[in-house]
Amino acid sequence: DEPRSATAQCVEDTYLITVEKGVYLRVLEDVRTDRTVNFRPDQLKADQVTRETVLAILSKKREKRTHQELEAAALYLCNRTKVESFQKLSMAQVVEVCRVAETLTIWGKSMVCKQGEVGPVFYAVLGGSVEVWVSKETPAQMQVRTGSKHHDITEGLGRMENQLVTGKTFGDRALTAMDSLRKASIVTCEDVTELLVIFRKDYENLIAATSQVETMAKIRLLRKTDLFHNLDMIHLRALANVMETKTYGIDET
Repeated sequence: DEPRSATAQCVEDTYLITVEKGVYLRVLEDVRTDRTVNFRPDQLKADQVTRETVLAILSKKREKRTHQELEAAALYLCNRTKVESFQKLSMAQVVEVCRVAETLTIWGKSMVCKQGEVGPVFYAVLGGSVEVWVSKETPAQMQVRTGSKHHDITEGLGRMENQLVTGKTFGDRALTAMDSLRKASIVTCEDVTELLVIFRKDYENLIAATSQVETMAKIRLLRKTDLFHNLDMIHLRALANVMETKTYGIDET
């Protein structure tokens, strides 16, 4: 109930979003209160899992996500959403990605990342769409253009080159290169946009761990074969890194 310390006056036609104090306090209380959704086993069956289910699972604190929930989310992302980058990973790796992934909901038009900035985060579109803007100007020139007081959010970003929908990803290089600069600016569209977010450090940790386990399993397999059992570890590891797992059915050639 403290009195205002300043006066705000509109200098042109202005649209404001207002939030009453009572509503604001209730929202804060909701944030403070842990209202984690617990799913029944039948809700996690492949044909029952929805995008809202996945968002609810990944909105939980990491330590509260059960393995069954993570498997359900991983299957949905691979088979229903068909996230591009996940198609190259094993299901076990996608489960681990879901263990560290976060979600981001953006209402309306907003800049997610800007061309020329260092990007430590990878994104996948779970709902809605984003625009890809590319400029031929230097980051300094872009800063001058986008630094004006009154401007459209895409002013100075160059030309829109593409639009990414559900399942598409951006920021892939951020996961593998420490100093990778964004090659484009990403802007959300007018509707609600749901993004899956993975930070580089989390990705490095889980991929290193799962890759090490898989590599050692392949090396143990090579050791059991007559052709490779006397091979030194350096060459065994090199072979393991290029080995691929393939499954064949009965009588299949």
